[in-house]
Amino acid sequence: MLKYVIVRSSIVSKADFKGNITYVNEAFCKISGYKEEELIGKPHNIVRHPDMDSSVFKEMWHTIKDLKQPWSGIVKNRKKDGNFYWVQTIINPILDENGNILEFIGIRTDITEIEKTKEYLKDQYDISQNNFQEVMNLSKLYENAIEKSSIFLCKRG
Repeated sequence: MLKYVIVRSSIVSKADFKGNITYVNEAFCKISGYKEEELIGKPHNIVRHPDMDSSVFKEMWHTIKDLKQPWSGIVKNRKKDGNFYWVQTIINPILDENGNILEFIGIRTDITEIEKTKEYLKDQYDISQNNFQEVMNLSKLYENAIEKSSIFLCKRG
């Protein structure tokens, strides 16, 4: 029952030792825009967005392959149509009784709206900072203009 709930409510994939996709659930297909048959056997980086820093994936592979530990992080992926989506990801290596890696299971949650909101808020903050700086610059100009006009009035008077 727990497995069913996880598979139905999460974006799930499995990959072999080389990172080739061996399983995707319906949610994975839906968010990525790919059909299952377009993904099976392909390297997992088929959905990798070029904006993602390669160091994230180096660290991920080191953690899951070399250390044989779970890895979690936020990943920006690319849909088949070129658009993007963000996922909170956890990848677990599945080991046999001798500690050898059999496969990797990735479980993800769509956090696209959260990331878009964060980006929007950052942009608004940057705009407000720029506006504030412009106001400060204008106030200095006005201050200088008032000072100069006061000097001019004093000299005339």
